[in-house]
Amino acid sequence: MDFNIGKAVTCIKGDRVTYKEEEDLKIPVDNKHLFKIKVRTPQTMRISGLLLQQTDECTINLLPGWNGIGFTPIVNLPISEALADYYDEAADGDIIKSQNEFAIFSDDGAGHRLWRGNLSYLKAGEGYMMKRTAATPASFTYPVLQTNGSYALASPQQMRGTETGETFRNPYASSMTMVAQVTGIDLEPGDRLAAYAGNELRGIATAAPDGRFYLSIGGDMAEALRMELLRGETTVAQTASPVGYTVNAVSGTYLAPTQINFASAAGCKAGPNPFDKFIDFSAAAPAGTEVTFAVYSLGGTLVHRYQATADAPLTNYRWMGAAALAEGVYIATITYNGESHSFKLIKQ
Repeated sequence: MDFNIGKAVTCIKGDRVTYKEEEDLKIPVDNKHLFKIKVRTPQTMRISGLLLQQTDECTINLLPGWNGIGFTPIVNLPISEALADYYDEAADGDIIKSQNEFAIFSDDGAGHRLWRGNLSYLKAGEGYMMKRTAATPASFTYPVLQTNGSYALASPQQMRGTETGETFRNPYASSMTMVAQVTGIDLEPGDRLAAYAGNELRGIATAAPDGRFYLSIGGDMAEALRMELLRGETTVAQTASPVGYTVNAVSGTYLAPTQINFASAAGCKAGPNPFDKFIDFSAAAPAGTEVTFAVYSLGGTLVHRYQATADAPLTNYRWMGAAALAEGVYIATITYNGESHSFKLIKQ
């Protein structure tokens, strides 16, 4: 099989750069690996090849750790069907992920062995990263489908992440996976857990029916992430401490999800959202604590700051200068005891 692609590209096989050229390329690819193509300008790629109908052509070999793998069937298949031959080899914590979604294998030791997450289907023509947690190699064979078979392409609705109801489009070549539970604040239907690097959204998910958030978080380098709980367009809570991002890292499993604790932010509020003439702050800080209320532009410029001494049970402050602000997005912060809690507000 060949890719015919234009100029100025980078081709990555798994996580290894195989071609980096400035001339027109014809890149030989195979059916066993994942290939990533990075371009500086939009391009059309033509893919040509033969239908794979032999067992050895549809067999994938895995090493311990991460593997870049292809998907050989010509139709989209539910993940449990596509990986049926791997079922006996699968272990708790094994992961398969696309650029935007992932599924993690869970085994509770009581006979419940299944894939969970927002990656529900493996799709014809796509590549995946698969992590094997066991220390030994393994192999599996995809279903070998004949051209006269009875399989039909799944609809986009069927292939969408059924656990979370939405898919975050990761613009980065790499990602980390997170299985998380929220503590310290009562969830409401539709609440979303979001990961930010600075002001850039890197991943977002709605709680699955099992109460966990399955986040695929994008990024190409190690950095700190801020976790926020979104209710509609409002940030209702934010973690006081950052979460570290590392390429291909795995944070949490189904049996031991990462705990995202919003307890310290539960007593802080800023609003209304959207706002017009004023912003109200409320802080449940211990009596006698110094509290700082502030407003920043989205670019980080300080717009307003006010300091007060907390009085039980709540310290409230209304800033009446908001009417002079231009329309846009602002960050309101409440800081006390060395912790800062932030809220994204929109000026209309």
